[in-house]
Amino acid sequence: MAKEWILNNMMGLLSLPISLYVFYKSQKQLHFATMSRCIDIYREKYSSLSCDSEKKQCIEFVDFINEELFYLENRFVPDKVAMEWIDGMIDLVPIIINDKIINKHICLQKILEDNTFEKYRRVKNAFNLKGGINCDYVYSYSYSKVFYTQRKVLCEIIYKKIKKYRSV
Repeated sequence: MAKEWILNNMMGLLSLPISLYVFYKSQKQLHFATMSRCIDIYREKYSSLSCDSEKKQCIEFVDFINEELFYLENRFVPDKVAMEWIDGMIDLVPIIINDKIINKHICLQKILEDNTFEKYRRVKNAFNLKGGINCDYVYSYSYSKVFYTQRKVLCEIIYKKIKKYRSV
């Protein structure tokens, strides 16, 4: 009986790390599948999106962005990928700082019509910022060190808001 008890306990102890490893691997696979799916959808539907795109496509894009933000907020993608996604978003989604759209010349302004932006609280929260952010070079496309630094700072601010939104 003592041998059986020891054997059962050893089997139980061995199954715990194996279960944790399987869980970790399945989480990684789920996150990779989510990332891959989003990238495929973006390439298929939205890679040619511009400020002149049809309103219906712009609204579908905002819905897609809302889904991506959900994945970012719940940490389904690594931080580096999240920053890359946000860097792509800041050219198309209106960035509002102190009630002023700072990327008006390139963003999808059609999503501001009919309160579409208001319907997506997660998106509105992420891209509606408070003052004190210097974005003079973010949309200059000068590709200078200042350009890249300011874009990175803007993306970091947005990413922090996305991660905080989860707790709201």
